[in-house]
Amino acid sequence: MISHARPLIILAVLAALGCWTPVRAAPQSTEQPAEFASASGVRWTGHTFLDGKGTRQRYYLSPGSEDAPVVLLIQGSGCVPLFAAVGERRRAATASQDLLARTAGDHARVMVVEKPGVAFDGEIGPSPGRSEGCGSEFRARYELDDWVDVLHRALADASPRAGVALLGVSEGGTAAARLSQEGFSGSIGVVSGGACLAAGALIERAYERERIGHPGTGVEETLRLLEDIAAAPDAIDRYAWGQTFRRWSTFGAACNVRALELYPGRVFIAYGTSDDGTDIAAFEDFARLRQAAGRPARLHPVRGGDHDLMAGEVDHRENTFAAFLAYAFPEA
Repeated sequence: MISHARPLIILAVLAALGCWTPVRAAPQSTEQPAEFASASGVRWTGHTFLDGKGTRQRYYLSPGSEDAPVVLLIQGSGCVPLFAAVGERRRAATASQDLLARTAGDHARVMVVEKPGVAFDGEIGPSPGRSEGCGSEFRARYELDDWVDVLHRALADASPRAGVALLGVSEGGTAAARLSQEGFSGSIGVVSGGACLAAGALIERAYERERIGHPGTGVEETLRLLEDIAAAPDAIDRYAWGQTFRRWSTFGAACNVRALELYPGRVFIAYGTSDDGTDIAAFEDFARLRQAAGRPARLHPVRGGDHDLMAGEVDHRENTFAAFLAYAFPEA
């Protein structure tokens, strides 16, 4: 809990961040799918559809039976293309979708959706994960409401015959949690996601840095930036911690544990125990409360893992994906 100076300012800043007014309509495909292979050899089928603004967007599906369940993998922050141009080996998968597809095998198909304003086969860029340096079209649409609506419409366009699960990575976990409030009914996984109110977590981390004498944005500067965001929540050309004010005022105001608290379906939470961006205690409380209420929840801690689920030189993404798939589709 925050128990330091300026509590009224903190509360005012947090209260000022974010609102949600969903709009839903069934989309229609606008183009026949096109097949291609990623640099690692996984084949994908590309599809296009119209979003709520009448703009053509793209999603991709891995091979498999149309009767197999589908996992919608929701990528993390920034404008990195899902299939990026890297040297001579073009179309390198950037969001772990190839790894998830290989892990799923014949048991499930993987679906990924390109963010609005991101070019297919574009460059990764110098600052992956950030919106600073991204194009104006991306920055104008980089906010939670719009992104969740695009994901919802992509799922409607794909119309999977079997079950669907959501697996959100980092910021993608926030979109997955929000979809749980939009009529989604399958299993939901959050990997390296935040628990609640990124702004509050930023303040807490700033206090902790000052307490132990570590470098970084201090408390006063953090509060000033949050006040600036609250004063200009729709700004797409002003930045804090590498992200636009618009991004912070929407994604940063979300509370994943609150969105998922009463969700009746299965919830899977994976995190590295050395990831300082994850509120482990909040997720442990969340799982305990859900289980006590008879709602399914499973924690998957990676001992010593960081935000990318790396523990030293050991990559724990594959076993984490396998654990999620087994939990999400126990009959597969």
